Amino acid sequence: MLKIQSFTNLLAVGILLAGLASCSGEIPGGGCVKCIENKPAPTPYASTLNSKNHFITLDMARTMTQSFSAQREMLLAPERRGQNVLPLYETFNLKTIDSLLCQEKAVGFRIYMALDGQQKARFVLVGVDGDGKDIMQRVVENPAMLTEAPTGTSVLVAEEGQRYP
Repeated sequence: MLKIQSFTNLLAVGILLAGLASCSGEIPGGGCVKCIENKPAPTPYASTLNSKNHFITLDMARTMTQSFSAQREMLLAPERRGQNVLPLYETFNLKTIDSLLCQEKAVGFRIYMALDGQQKARFVLVGVDGDGKDIMQRVVENPAMLTEAPTGTSVLVAEEGQRYP
């Protein structure tokens, strides 16, 4: 049984990696364009963002997430404790992340904390352009943008992650 489970895990990882390496478009004459390779010219914001190493060690991640888990209720006002207001995490599928990243002007994505209708914390994901602005910032500057979105302007906003708890 262990060998079958290991093979199944290996197969799942292979499928995941194949999906991440898939083409977002075809190059005339053959070949593949990946979203990351098909971005606008660098801006100062995008260059700064791209120069960052966002990775941390597994030990750091475990320490940080365990610390949050242990203290999350204490971050809330006493009357909000015990109501699962703050999730430990939300899970988003790869298709959603890929759609955000593959937008024409996206150089990254931003995660906002938000409250849903039941006053529970949620994560809202939006694409970020080379000026460091996202859809919410662009709409504040130009409310007509939602109905008259210029070519290449991000209008995708993601929520509805699988929340736990």
